[in-house]
Amino acid sequence: MLKVRGRPDPCVLPRAVPIVEAMLALVLVEQFMIAKSRSTIGFERVQFESPENVLMLSQQLTFLSDMRFLSRLFNIDDRALAAFRILAGVLLIVDICVRITDFRAHYTNFGVMPFDVVRNQLLLPMHFTFHLNDTLTGVLFAAVILAALCLILNFQTRFAVFISWLLLVSLQHRNPLVIQGGDTVLRLYMFWGLFLPLHRSFRRPARKSSNSPLFTIASAAMLLQICEVYWFSVALKSHAAWRVDFSAVYYALNLEQYASALGRWLLSFKPILPMLTVSTLIAETLFPLIALVAFRYKRLKLFAVWAMMLLHVFFGLAFELGTFPYISIIGWVFFLPAIFWDSLEMRVLKIRRATSWGKSALMFFRNRPGLLNRAPQILHHAAIACVVVCTLLAFLWNMRTLNIIPRQENWPRVLDLPVHILRLDQFWGMFGPRPPSEDGWFVAPAESLKENTIIDAITGLPVTWDKPVLGSTYFKNDKWRKYMNNLTYANYAPFRKNFGDYLCRRWAAEGKLLGELRVFYMMESTVPELGKGPVKKYELVKQRCALPTP
Repeated sequence: MLKVRGRPDPCVLPRAVPIVEAMLALVLVEQFMIAKSRSTIGFERVQFESPENVLMLSQQLTFLSDMRFLSRLFNIDDRALAAFRILAGVLLIVDICVRITDFRAHYTNFGVMPFDVVRNQLLLPMHFTFHLNDTLTGVLFAAVILAALCLILNFQTRFAVFISWLLLVSLQHRNPLVIQGGDTVLRLYMFWGLFLPLHRSFRRPARKSSNSPLFTIASAAMLLQICEVYWFSVALKSHAAWRVDFSAVYYALNLEQYASALGRWLLSFKPILPMLTVSTLIAETLFPLIALVAFRYKRLKLFAVWAMMLLHVFFGLAFELGTFPYISIIGWVFFLPAIFWDSLEMRVLKIRRATSWGKSALMFFRNRPGLLNRAPQILHHAAIACVVVCTLLAFLWNMRTLNIIPRQENWPRVLDLPVHILRLDQFWGMFGPRPPSEDGWFVAPAESLKENTIIDAITGLPVTWDKPVLGSTYFKNDKWRKYMNNLTYANYAPFRKNFGDYLCRRWAAEGKLLGELRVFYMMESTVPELGKGPVKKYELVKQRCALPTP
């Protein structure tokens, strides 16, 4: 505190101005020195003899304050990077194992989508795929598993992330009809992971200053991408079922192809379904915002993260969505604040008992980030520019899905090229603008020439036109569910014959020759207050299986 002693002058106003200026300069210098000692941002040496230099110092401090705000807004803990890397590797292995069960049906020329059909009718000029034949496809499946293991073990991490993203995009181009929302989310996470130091480990660094959270353009891009999934999903939910009568959850749970046993049970509690609709909109709007901006309130931020994870757990229990809920959950690992990781670290340290073999293995795989981490400085600047451009392209593409930017007018077509090459295209319209009010099941009566009977060519059982007890169990997995649903749309009608040809080849390979084959879609509508409406029969396939040549 400044105290004036002695006999002051009767008029202190002329002296007040230089006193205030001097105190302000001292405070600015002190804050500058504190900021410089705590920050890695470089400052030029500033002389303080003139007011211009004091103003320059004030501007630099304002810039530092802005950077600190952004660093708190878009930072990611090192331990979150390590957790995401491990969980992403596990999910890549799970995803490829699910696809392996349908390897012949979905990814070979024997199956529903021969490569010539993909190349001539589905691949855009800017798309690419390395899955050119059956043998190479099998080798690339093994390469994805190997790259995922490298991610888990933190061995040549950046190269493993690049290979995982590249082969994931190539695999999704091989059969686009089985791609669902979880595949899109995983593809985008792996792309932004190319620019993140996922090689960071759980081990606490020796120097405390080096344990600061990561703040880069890439960390901001990843966090914004995660939030955009929910914000644009809410923006696309524009129908009265979401905004007026709040019946969206009622319609969603009536989709028997997706609703699980728990979801069907929730239909018996109709009074709470509008509350679930409103809660979904609020959660997808507010919780991502709180998780992003509540950096001063760590517990509130942690609550928002747990709430979003529990929301996806509920989605996974109420609906059959494949890997979508689990892929979305691992993205929220990036938002977990340091207090969570500190608490987890303390708990783990109390029970960890590493063997000598385990210690040696950890020492071998630790801090092996990969060859790409030693890239020249020019590649670092190029990566920053790439992240900035790609973030802007992804945001503009999402705005385009809202028709704020018209799809044809005022959209530079040249921008489609980088978006499709890097597969940044995305559409978060699941259950938007409203949940579908129709779904159904499939019946495929076919003449078995050898046994002279009629069988269902899809299930192999006797033909029945009755609705399945639980529609979601009719399909083998979410890939088949997505493929069969796509066949019901008019724009995928040219691929229905390929499905019929596959059924003929499948039964011929098992020694059962089929004659006439027909595939019907039994569509059932959901009527408010009345439940299900009348069933309508639509014929998707009608053909005669060709007899094998002797």
